[in-house]
Amino acid sequence: MNRNETLDAAKDAINGDRQQRYGEAGECLGRIAALWNALTGTQQFDAVNVAIMLGLMKVARMRTDATHADNFVDVCGYMALAAELATGDE
Repeated sequence: MNRNETLDAAKDAINGDRQQRYGEAGECLGRIAALWNALTGTQQFDAVNVAIMLGLMKVARMRTDATHADNFVDVCGYMALAAELATGDE
């Protein structure tokens, strides 16, 4: 999978299938942040942090299998969502 295919697949994932299945990314990631904050008893997580942490989860998975294209696609998608939420450029 080349760079354009990876980025196109990430765009398709966050703008199509997954958006339809899980709703707007900011809302979904915000719900996850609320759950993580409740679990940890803190207020340290927000939607941006969740997107970054989920991207890091995919990076951690790459230590086991760096050939699985889905991990690369998902990292690109999570970072794109984090950038959009962090800059407010939706």
